Amino acid sequence: MPKIKFALVCILIIAVLIFSAPVFAETPTFPPTPTSTPTKSPVPLSGTITINEIPDVYENSLECIFSGTSTYPAGTVLKYIIQNNTSGYSSKERYTTADENGYWEISINSANLENGESLFLISDLNEDEIFSKTFLVQRPATSTSTLPPLTPTPAQTHSAVPTTTPQKSGGEVSEIFYLFLKFLPIVCIAVIVILGYMRIGCSREPESKPMQILAYIKKYPGSLESDIVKGTEYSRGSTVYNLNKLLKENLITAENYHKTIRYYPADTKNKMKKTVDAILSREKTALIFNTIKENPQSTLAEISKKTSLTRAAVRWHLIQFKNDGVVISQKDGKEIHYSVSKEVNFK
Repeated sequence: MPKIKFALVCILIIAVLIFSAPVFAETPTFPPTPTSTPTKSPVPLSGTITINEIPDVYENSLECIFSGTSTYPAGTVLKYIIQNNTSGYSSKERYTTADENGYWEISINSANLENGESLFLISDLNEDEIFSKTFLVQRPATSTSTLPPLTPTPAQTHSAVPTTTPQKSGGEVSEIFYLFLKFLPIVCIAVIVILGYMRIGCSREPESKPMQILAYIKKYPGSLESDIVKGTEYSRGSTVYNLNKLLKENLITAENYHKTIRYYPADTKNKMKKTVDAILSREKTALIFNTIKENPQSTLAEISKKTSLTRAAVRWHLIQFKNDGVVISQKDGKEIHYSVSKEVNFK
């Protein structure tokens, strides 16, 4: 099977070179395609986020504007959460980026926020530091039903890029054969490179890089690419290359967790276990989760005291835990108690 795969690759390279050769001399250019949402940096980022003063929300004011500045590198994705302390309502994670001058602005519909104190939390994707600010909602209980809901700003659309298929000139067989001979050295070099460097399949030797990376993932399921690079001390390029080989061999799986890619052994099938593994792979989240597990019905203040983390940081992760279904909350008067969900019952 490896020999057949290798032969097919060689034939494909030769065919592409032959049939694309007539248009090499005049290749049309196209405008760059707009990029998608920026992804998380593989290395920790440093910076601060300043939140401007938030005006209190009164009657006839469903729109709430949050703004500020960021010293993170240009293009860094910032994610934010709104929590209403009165009802316990928490919004889903949303994302924004600052402009070239570091300024950012967010507009939200506050119809779901009950009267009382609310909290705005914002951080970069690495969640190395959480920034927060409180604001007050005070309006008649009937005001939200009489005011029209805000219309969300439509996402920016891009016009389709017109594409035209370059027409090959009606050359004869002799011309194509000439082009084939012209590019024959390139084909030969490509075949030599493939013969010299292409390795099909993963080496199963325990000391090989793929097996060392697999062993690390089995020991620390839910690891990030950066965690594997740091833990194995392999270069990032070598790590990515071997991760792709392990994925092709179905020895590991890759899952998206809060816009980050986590790696798991292929035999990990339980989705809840994958979520908990991702939580336990990070120092802060593991500390908060284990504290709740060891101390059921803990309040925010108790968790913050036991973990020595700020209330804003603990609150941020508790919202994520609730959205993931690994933690449940129960309100008792003004206090909210947190416990590990019964769904987390795997071994």
